[in-house]
Parts: sequence; structure tokens; C-alpha cells
Amino acid sequence: MLLRKLARSVGMAVVLSATRPSVGAESACLPIEPIKLLRPAITSDTITTRAGKTIDFTVESGLLRVAGGRLPVEKSVFTVPPEDRSTSASATMSYYAYFAKDAGTRPRPLMFIWDGGPGTSTRTMLLNSFGPVMLGVASDVGGRPDEPVRANPDTLLDAADLVFVDAPGTGFGHLEGCNAARRFYGVNVDAAAFERFIGTFIHAYHRETSPVVLLGESYGTSRAAVVANRLADAGMPVSAVILISQLMALDAWSDGSRANIGTENAAFLTLPTYAAAAWQHGRVSHNGTLEDRLREVEAFTLDVYGPALLQGSRLSATARANLARRLAGYTGLSAQTWLDANLRIEATQFRYLLEANTHRLIGREDTRSDALAPQVKGSAVDDDPTLIAAHARREAAFNAYVRSTLKLGDKPFTPYIDGPDTRWDMHHLTDPAAWPDTYVNVTPDLVEAMKKMPTLGILMVGGYFDLASPYFGGPYLVAHLPISDVVRSRIAVHEYPAPHSVYDVDSVRTDLHDRIYKIVTQAR
Repeated sequence: MLLRKLARSVGMAVVLSATRPSVGAESACLPIEPIKLLRPAITSDTITTRAGKTIDFTVESGLLRVAGGRLPVEKSVFTVPPEDRSTSASATMSYYAYFAKDAGTRPRPLMFIWDGGPGTSTRTMLLNSFGPVMLGVASDVGGRPDEPVRANPDTLLDAADLVFVDAPGTGFGHLEGCNAARRFYGVNVDAAAFERFIGTFIHAYHRETSPVVLLGESYGTSRAAVVANRLADAGMPVSAVILISQLMALDAWSDGSRANIGTENAAFLTLPTYAAAAWQHGRVSHNGTLEDRLREVEAFTLDVYGPALLQGSRLSATARANLARRLAGYTGLSAQTWLDANLRIEATQFRYLLEANTHRLIGREDTRSDALAPQVKGSAVDDDPTLIAAHARREAAFNAYVRSTLKLGDKPFTPYIDGPDTRWDMHHLTDPAAWPDTYVNVTPDLVEAMKKMPTLGILMVGGYFDLASPYFGGPYLVAHLPISDVVRSRIAVHEYPAPHSVYDVDSVRTDLHDRIYKIVTQAR
């Protein structure tokens, strides 16, 4: 259950498992339903970009059926049940594709966009990121919508055709056949489904010559790394990969240290985010700019805090006391609090402790936000003011848009995979000879993809106020990739004063559009 809190932070009831899902409820055969939307619903519109360019476009909303993945026996350290060898399952995956009209003779890039979870639909990104429409929500924390849906001048439709994809078991699609959940709910099988979706979509729309771009957020970055590697093996090169709020090495997950004792990444890579939150809430002195403070904390993290943690119990009492005082100065928590926590404070604890004197809980996906905390400390670790405040208005706007504008009628929509027996298999081995680790790390897939596709460009971005995917894990990861500096130069890393969904801030979305536009158009 490595990421139960991560999953529930987006309203999921998924259990993430380090073992094979048990046979039982999941082994039941789901009915094969007829696909009512054989032909996509099509509508047209016009958007004017921030640069003043007018784009006429069509949007097609449809379903594609993909076969369920099989866990390769040669890459699995556990026994594949006999029924997994002899039965099949499939999924219909829903999508929303925006195509620019009169785009010229040169093949336009196809950008496939998905959210994370794991196991969430793409509805949040559909109306919040780079599509031609977006929610009319102010970028200030707690801002109210000025209108349900408005035109998005920062749409990436000026760079590529956009395909927003719902994960199997979510959106307007459904699973069918026997053992369906175990065919789609896991690192490997989920990536296989998206690989097959992309191949099917490209052939269905005759876009074989279009450059392919992948854009994922949060767990969607893990998926993007694996899918890019799989597409390379399938002879379908990827031009660019955009990783927003990367979460590819789970030993750096902000709440992961208790289950991975002896690995200190989760502790020291989260410290700069704690410092940003303390700064934002006025718990520390403001000398210089936030960026100045964060550069100072990042250096302290690598030069002092990390090496000290590696000493474990061998760190002297004097050194511990000095370190606790430094940590207090950066985070607003007392030195005694740090000493009592053995110099390691998990994100869940920090969210309560920062404003404990006012009984308020700061956000997880946006530490700028806060709300009245429960009476009992730690009794509701999954509460997130960020998500609670946004859920109702986004739900209403999404339903109005997809049912009225996209003409999807009254077909049921599933925002995220759900169910008490739902399990996500976290096993993933890029190298069959490697020893398995329940803390999945898909960065080897990213490395392999870069080796197989010499022109692949990568943009990795993060937000200072994100405790779900601490931003400092990105540059740390890139610096440790086993690649030459020449190859490493193909990776651009950038951070913003923004939350988990960095594009929720208007100025950030504009700047990020320009960076993505550049990497997509140059990667052709």
C-alpha cells in the first residue's frame, strides 16, 4: 500500500500492491459491452492564441478498444497464474482529440496528454492545462470561477494536435472480459494499454508521419517514461516527452520513508518544499527572494542535510543539535520538533505541524492553501484543502462541457478507478536480471528511451508548493542519470512558484506554453 495516501488525495480508493493481486473478485469476468460511440462525436470551434493567431479546429470525442496486457514471464519474479495465460480482456479508452484545420502540408505533431493517480481520468487536465478551453478560475488560492468555461489563449494547439486520454477503467470507457483489472491496473500493463492506444489511434487517423509527443503529470510522468521506451521498441519514435510534477522514483516520494528505511531521499529532497511552504505562510524571516532562499536550502540539502542523514545513529549529539537549529530556521518548526522526529519529518506530519498553533492544515498539492484541521492530529491525513475547494466547481464545469459541447450525452463517466478490490501492481523491471524493488523506479526507461531515440527532447517541470511530487526530486534525478553530459543536455529542467498542477497559475501556464512550444517545434 505504498501510495494509498497519494491515491486517495485525488479521491481514489485504489490499493497499490507490491505483490500480485489476489484471485477472487478480480478473477470474475466482466461483460463485453457494445461500444455505443463507434463513430466519434465531432464539433468545431475557433480559438485565438495569446500571440494573436486564430486557429479553427475540430474536436472528436470517441472510444478505442485495446487489448489487455500480459505480464511477461521472463520479466516477472512471481508466478503468472494459469488463467492469465489463457484468458483475455480488453478496455475501451475514451479520448478527446483537438485537430487544427488547414494546418498546411507538413505533418503536425500529435501530443498525447494524460493525468496520473495512478488510475485517474484526464478530466482535470482537459479543462485546466493546454486545451483550447479551460475553467474560468482565478489563479489566486481560493479564487472563484468568473465563468464556467472560457477560451484558453495558452493552448498548445498552435504547436500540435492534442489528444487527451482517459486511463483504462475511467472516463467514458470500461473494462471487459476476464481478469480485466489485473490486465490494466499496474505499471507494466497500464503502459502497455497506452502504447496500444497510441498505435491504434495513429493508424485509425492515418497519422503515421506525425511526430509523437507525450505529456504526463504526476504518476503520468512514470507512465510517459515507460510508454516512450515501449514505443521505441515498437518502432514508433517519440519526438518529445513533457514531465509535469515528475514522480518516477518512488523512494523520493515525500511520505515514503517509513516503508523504505535506510534510504534518505524522501527526507532531504522534500526539505526545499518545506522551506517554500514556511516562507509562503510567514513562518520564517523573508531575507531576499523566495528563489534566493530555495537555492540556499537546496545547497544545504546536498552539502549538509543529506550527508548528515546518511550517518544515521553515528551522527554526534552536537551535530544533531546544530542540524536541528538549521532546519528550524528554514522550516519554521522548532529545533526540538526536528530532534523529536529524528531529523526526518514526513510530509503528512509537516502539513499539520506548520500551522499547529492556529489548528490549520496546509495543502498537499498546493501548500499555499490551508483549512481548519481535524480535532485529532493525524486523523485525516488524506484531507487536502486544495482538492476539496476545487472539486465541486470543476465537476460541474466538466459535465457541462463534455455533455453539451462535446455531445457525449448521458453516458456514465468514471473519474477514477474505484472499488475495494482494486489493486495496482507496482512491480516493474526494465532489466530482467535486476532484483525487484517494490519502490518502482522508471528512470531506467527514460534512459533507455533516450539511448534508442537520439533526438528525443525532454522537458521536466515542477512547482515549489507541491508536496505530492517535491520539485527538487527532478533536478536531483537528472543529475544522477547514467548518461553522458551530451545526452543530459537534451533534458531541460525548470521550476515555478506554483502547485502540483503548475499550469493552474496563469503566468506559469503562459511561460510553460512557450517552453513546450519550443521543444515540440524544434523536435520535429
